[in-house]
Amino acid sequence: MLPASRQTSEAAPGQPQQFATTMELAGSAIGLMVTCVDGRPIKIEGNPHDPASLGATHVYAQAALLELYDPDRSKDVYWRHGLEELARSWQEFGQFVRKHFDGLRKTGGEGFRILSQSSTSPTLAALRDRLLKAFPKAQWHEYEPVAWHAGVPRIYYGLQEADVVLCFDADLLGMHPMAVRYARDFAQRRDPDRGSMCRLYVVESTPSITGVIADHRLPLRSGLVQQLVRRLYAAARQTASSSAPAAFAAFAASDSSHGSPSFLDSSDGPQPTSAPIQSHDDATSRFLHAVLGDLRRHAGKCVVAVGPGHQAVAQYVLALNELFGTFGRTFWYDSADGADGPERVRPLDELVEQMHSGEVGTLLILGGNPVYNAPVDFDYREALGRVGTSIHLSLYRDETSRLCTWHLPQSHFLESWGDALGYDGVYRVIQPTIEPLYGGKSAIEVLAMILGEEAGSGHELVKAEFLRRFKPDDGEASWRRAVHDGLFLVGRPAAEASAPRTAPPLPPIPEDEVPAKPRQLEIVFKPDYRLFDGRFANNAWLQELPDPITKLTWDNA
Repeated sequence: MLPASRQTSEAAPGQPQQFATTMELAGSAIGLMVTCVDGRPIKIEGNPHDPASLGATHVYAQAALLELYDPDRSKDVYWRHGLEELARSWQEFGQFVRKHFDGLRKTGGEGFRILSQSSTSPTLAALRDRLLKAFPKAQWHEYEPVAWHAGVPRIYYGLQEADVVLCFDADLLGMHPMAVRYARDFAQRRDPDRGSMCRLYVVESTPSITGVIADHRLPLRSGLVQQLVRRLYAAARQTASSSAPAAFAAFAASDSSHGSPSFLDSSDGPQPTSAPIQSHDDATSRFLHAVLGDLRRHAGKCVVAVGPGHQAVAQYVLALNELFGTFGRTFWYDSADGADGPERVRPLDELVEQMHSGEVGTLLILGGNPVYNAPVDFDYREALGRVGTSIHLSLYRDETSRLCTWHLPQSHFLESWGDALGYDGVYRVIQPTIEPLYGGKSAIEVLAMILGEEAGSGHELVKAEFLRRFKPDDGEASWRRAVHDGLFLVGRPAAEASAPRTAPPLPPIPEDEVPAKPRQLEIVFKPDYRLFDGRFANNAWLQELPDPITKLTWDNA
């Protein structure tokens, strides 16, 4: 970095300026306010106008500043020839792109595959559509090691209105995409000066931020959580016409040597299939009895939530919320416009199968490090070796980069143009706060290069998509306002921006159930509160951050 050689008319030297931008992480986005001095970002806080954070932010956004200035970031384009890795320029890569992808166009993109991280960027989605149109035989795949909403509806919780909250392996205050907002809403209901306080029940397999502050916490194997949800649903239905104690007495008495609890025999409506659950003490019975009674007493002002990894019982949780009258009050679910992946986006396992069979001739990897974090039984490293030409765009020369034909340095979100839809569906703008330090490019710029689009700068791409998407009457003025504010609410006030706009019909309740095996070893993979899925392992600020549960720092205990 070089010192500023000339003064601009915008600000005096040493005077801080603030710019609104957005950080996208694992398919969710949060608005930020970045303080810059003399053209250099020095501090990150939340965007006070962002309904998902209300001016607060999480540790990953705070530490993004150190990642921006990380000297270990990739600085050059590399081309691997045999065992040699040779430095190249973007101009040389551009020449390769024109020659290589012109040939692919003639075959319709036969053998061309794209693997991206989870993203809600409208601009990226538009480029994806144009790419698949230009290469009709190509396929787009998506992989994210940690994604809260994968395979389930996007659910919104009104914790500020809830008197009772029940979480099944749902870390709403720690790892949820809306955790920053939910933590504030929950804290407001725990202040006795504001009126009656809410009560929090948590059932979880591993300690979490939400669990450690719960009023009542039930530790339970992850494999048994799903059975517990089914039993609670069945008991809740039965208590409409019978007493709760009898139902939960049957629940507590059930184990692997007995048949189904008696309250599962009701034929009124869809019922879970029989599957025993271990419960050899009265703690589970008392816990469930208290939970059901509390939920019934606070019908319409309660919330039942389930975390990722329990998609099999997501419909039961939706049914419980419907049963207790929470829809439209403290609980909503819908698919925000463009927030969920289209049908043409395929999973990673299909791609790996094609790579192993030699069907993939060209692979473009936009971010991520699948050699490091793909499931081990996929043997992604060996599969990648069977691909003829592989291109990896990444912030670092990581395990995946060193096995690819081309490595491209990716620009940091603090030095890039982009956009994203938050978990709440609100459109957010990503604007650079500094010129790219190492000459990197963003995913949308690389796609525009492959498509041969002349208007290939990030600013032009994002602005064009914004104008196409919203068609504002004042055009340029709306765009500048969105960049200034960091988001575009489309006429929706900030207080209502996180409220979903649709309520689709309740999905059917499944009748199948996979029995848990209590005596077998159970492995539960959870994101780390500091390193997430490992992508922040090179960030010293996060490495030195004490674990919020164990309080350990730089330890392997």
